[in-house]
Amino acid sequence: MNPIRVAQLKEVKQEVNFQQINDVYICIVDAFKIKDGEITSDIEKLEVYLKKTFQPVDILIECICALLGRAIGLPIPEPIIVIDGDNIHYASVQVSSEDGGPAIPVKMTTKKNIDDIKLKLREFLPTYDCILFDEYIMNDDRSEMNVLVCGKNNFAFIDHGHALFTGQGLDLSIAENKLYNYVKPETFSVYTMQFTIHIQNAVKSFLNKMGEDVVETVFSLIEQLPFESSDLQKYKSMLLKRWGFVPGIFQELEEADKK
Repeated sequence: MNPIRVAQLKEVKQEVNFQQINDVYICIVDAFKIKDGEITSDIEKLEVYLKKTFQPVDILIECICALLGRAIGLPIPEPIIVIDGDNIHYASVQVSSEDGGPAIPVKMTTKKNIDDIKLKLREFLPTYDCILFDEYIMNDDRSEMNVLVCGKNNFAFIDHGHALFTGQGLDLSIAENKLYNYVKPETFSVYTMQFTIHIQNAVKSFLNKMGEDVVETVFSLIEQLPFESSDLQKYKSMLLKRWGFVPGIFQELEEADKK
């Protein structure tokens, strides 16, 4: 697992209308290269999506979730912390669409393509890992704006600003799993049975890939960054405690899927 890179803002290219509370920009940054899991002194230019978040705790939550997801193989863009004068922002390395341009959210695709995209997202196996991941990190905001279309058969998952909500009961399912609701077939069909099988397989896989050791590793990397130790301890403790309830929460999800 690679550490999070810190980069210097060099150029703001354009604002992106992703309909989010925080402004999003395509930017050029100078970042240290990574080799063999270690940050080197060599610099490379990267094109990133920069999210203007001024609260360090918001950046921390994004970093925690990105590293956790990437640790289990979810297609989440690499997180970058960007320095802009006296401010720091969260950014992620830009992912491309099939035509080489920036990937766009599902919601911003044309209406005539939306049914095909929903079907492709349902066939995309990491979707089911992400459904479970959202339950674990208590993310009830995986809307169509937070899934990027990277090609006919590829997607990326972004934006975890609503995750790790401190008002969420650690033993409870999230109020709404939007990705689950979006891809679940509306009427009984062969896709319904396929969906159920994918959920069941994802549960077994997720419980094997995620765990307390992964959480410990993620926080060992993040602790090297200038975040408040009290915030680090709070979210680490939250994730470790929630992990104990995850099997039961997943079982409830599987039972709900059968109804």
